[in-house]
Amino acid sequence: MYRGAHRRARVPAPVRAAVLAHAAVLVLSVFAWPVHRAPDEPQHVDLVVAVADGAAVPWPDPGRLRQSRGISAGVDLYARGQPVFLAAQAPGRWPSWASAGGAAPGPQPNQLVQHPPLYYLLLGAPLALLPGWPDWPYDVLLDVLRLASALILVPLPLLAWAAARRLVGDVPIAAACGVAMLGVPHLQHIGASVNNDGLLIVLAAAVTVPLVGVVRGDTRWRTAGLVGVLTGGALLTKGTALVLLPVVGAAYLLAWRRTSLLRTVRAAVVAAGLAVGLGGWWWIRNKLRYGAVQPNGLIADQTLLGRRPVLTSAAESGARFVSQFARRMSENFWLEPAVRPRPPFVSWTSWALSLLAAALLLAGSVAAVRARGAHRLRLSEVGWLLLPAAGILTIVLSGSWAAWKISLLPSGQQGRYLYPASVGLALLVALGLHALAGRRVVLATAACAATLQAVMGAVVVTQSWLPRTGDPLASRLWAAWRGWDAWSPLPWPALALLLLTAAGTLGALVAVAARQADDPAEPVGGDVPTVPRPAAVGSG
Repeated sequence: MYRGAHRRARVPAPVRAAVLAHAAVLVLSVFAWPVHRAPDEPQHVDLVVAVADGAAVPWPDPGRLRQSRGISAGVDLYARGQPVFLAAQAPGRWPSWASAGGAAPGPQPNQLVQHPPLYYLLLGAPLALLPGWPDWPYDVLLDVLRLASALILVPLPLLAWAAARRLVGDVPIAAACGVAMLGVPHLQHIGASVNNDGLLIVLAAAVTVPLVGVVRGDTRWRTAGLVGVLTGGALLTKGTALVLLPVVGAAYLLAWRRTSLLRTVRAAVVAAGLAVGLGGWWWIRNKLRYGAVQPNGLIADQTLLGRRPVLTSAAESGARFVSQFARRMSENFWLEPAVRPRPPFVSWTSWALSLLAAALLLAGSVAAVRARGAHRLRLSEVGWLLLPAAGILTIVLSGSWAAWKISLLPSGQQGRYLYPASVGLALLVALGLHALAGRRVVLATAACAATLQAVMGAVVVTQSWLPRTGDPLASRLWAAWRGWDAWSPLPWPALALLLLTAAGTLGALVAVAARQADDPAEPVGGDVPTVPRPAAVGSG
């Protein structure tokens, strides 16, 4: 039986500052990105609206739900715009969903019905209660839904810190893990868009917290119940959550070394039963009903894809596929500008960051196994931290290769799919950075995160708002500001406040990390906890 518990820890100042900066960047991202510059955002909005107006209740079969004509209130304006959104192109008043056609079905099916419904219910059900929402200007409707999505992701740095603290102790490494959630700027963009990724990311981070206890021998009923509920919620959000099932199983296998087999099996059965009962049934249903775990949302007959001829093989195009897969996964993991072709600066920066992160992952893994003290990890625990990323990569790679063989198109190659594995990856990167920077690991992490957020801001401005003319930079920046103001539903003082708040909280994060790094009397981690120890096997 799992004995002892962590003394309730004071959340360290850098983590509190990271939560504030993370929230500020999320809110700024809601209004800084132009309409529908996020992946599949029109379809996600359409599906949320379909829940709100009843068209997606009960959940439609694949290929049966047409995108509403009302969604053209945003799509048509975006299609008419140039790569850069200029003030002269902004509509005086946006059309509403109802005035653009409302629930009348359009020509295109909404392929996102292949996803489970939890995210769309969470946003669509409250939207249905808001009076007059079909007549809101479309930009207002979009930003309300973006804000709701951003709110879901706010606790991410706190969850990352809590998971790391339980595994490596209350040391600067745990604080650096929380701060590192700001080190991938595209994550904030995804979290501040209408997209079910944000809900999966936060649920995956949340379930990691009790699972760390399981790895260290916690086989209590309430822990198993919490793991099952959170895993079930993730399974009812997106297909990549299926990787959590082996992650949970591996955690209980590791717990078996520290407690009795019977207790471990009982806890694992409770966790698995709740996970399958709450969310796993969706995927079993898909297999039984459509013949595929994740059906194609564009077609009603799921056997069509299986009858398409294979165009290539691994011997013919495998090397080209792997090279393209690695490039695309890296490029849209860090600084996705949402324009094609990507600027060379973004591509090279992303490659450099990926190589650096890989080196830190390796260094952190080696340092964790060889360390002494609280943050020493077993090799099996390092493998468990890497398991979510390895599992997601396997899912994405296999799906992308299956599509490539019959179409020669790079489908599904998006680095954002790795974000649900961010806590384990961030902890190992923090361990690697700790090996280099020592107790200044939090400062190094905060400085890198703030710098990358500033770079992402520059990417957004140059790729979405800055006119591509030969005018002086000052006049182009003024034009960019005017364009942002003209396209936003907020007045310019509110936009200025959001911009200053995000910059100020990022600066405060670096300042707090620097102050605590320079003050050895004030440990970054706050109160040092008592590390729990499991009782001997068979004890009561």
